[in-house]
Amino acid sequence: MKMTKQITRILFTLECDSIDQDAMRALAVFSNGNTLELTGLYVEDQDLVNAGQLPGLVEISLSSGEISKLSPLRVNRQISSQQKKIKTQFEASARNLNYNAMFKVVKGRVFEMLTEAAIDSDIVVVSRSLRHTGMRAHHGSRFEPLVSQHTNFLFINEPWRTGECIIALYDPAASNHSVTLDVARKFAEREQIELILAVPQKEISNLAETTERSIALQDWSEDSIVQLCQFKNARLLILPESKNLDWRKLLLGLIDRLQCSLLRLER
Repeated sequence: MKMTKQITRILFTLECDSIDQDAMRALAVFSNGNTLELTGLYVEDQDLVNAGQLPGLVEISLSSGEISKLSPLRVNRQISSQQKKIKTQFEASARNLNYNAMFKVVKGRVFEMLTEAAIDSDIVVVSRSLRHTGMRAHHGSRFEPLVSQHTNFLFINEPWRTGECIIALYDPAASNHSVTLDVARKFAEREQIELILAVPQKEISNLAETTERSIALQDWSEDSIVQLCQFKNARLLILPESKNLDWRKLLLGLIDRLQCSLLRLER
């Protein structure tokens, strides 16, 4: 995993109404003896602001069903209110966890701003709450520019504490197999849940003896991986760099289909 010497820089996208502190606590796995430098990124969505200024748009109250004209002023107030709320929660959580943290606000189109901000980060954390229509509503292909930067990614599907095991796609022939195994073990130890290694059928004979349970998969297709994660009720799936798969295509497909969180590791 490529990390800055002495400092691990984490970009944490903030768009939900609340922060999963368990997920933030789990980021300590990435310190590797370094200082964690955490940046909470809040994007004021320019597309949403522009949509609020279009004439004739209405909004429907989910509680009462009442229909009213969409007010640009109210949209801006709601964005400002959410920004202040999430800033307070993020800074309090970071303080409780003794993280070096800063809160950053940018204005623009969400994915353009996220891709730009990710350039100087070692790890990008994308929160895709099951209860929120923000990042969760976007098709996996929207993340393609971000994924093309070869960064390490953690896609968090809240709440973090769901799921009963960590599943790591483990290829003994991969150049970063030791990194994958090390991080997977740290997550399993911190979460106090089982680690399962999913190994390509043709590589199972090359697997050195480990204390972890291993499962041979005929292939690393989307269907096989999704079925395994659902059957084992995974909390986190770890995707390594491997010559046996087109990880970018697989990652973008899995984003749409997995309910568990997803970590992609670079060499």
